[in-house]
Amino acid sequence: MEQRLHRYLDSVGWLRWLFRTRDESIVIAQSPNVPLALALLAKVVEVLSGDPVRRIAGQAAQVSFAVWAILEIGWGVNPFRRILGASVLALIGFNLFKTFA
Repeated sequence: MEQRLHRYLDSVGWLRWLFRTRDESIVIAQSPNVPLALALLAKVVEVLSGDPVRRIAGQAAQVSFAVWAILEIGWGVNPFRRILGASVLALIGFNLFKTFA
């Protein structure tokens, strides 16, 4: 399965560029990823809780997602990870703008 994925990525140039790291490995997700784990945990707490815990957990999730996104933009191992981080940060910015506008 992994060989088929490598062959397919090699045959499509932009996919190779998107997912390959500098050492030629393919990375889509990495662990451990503490900010992302904290964000997901805060989202679960937000969904399962009532006010005021819901608001605090939602804010904690937003901050954790923002930290994760900034780390991905600056230190993501391939363009996919950097683009994903930028997209999440843009979405957070859009939601903040919508909240305060």
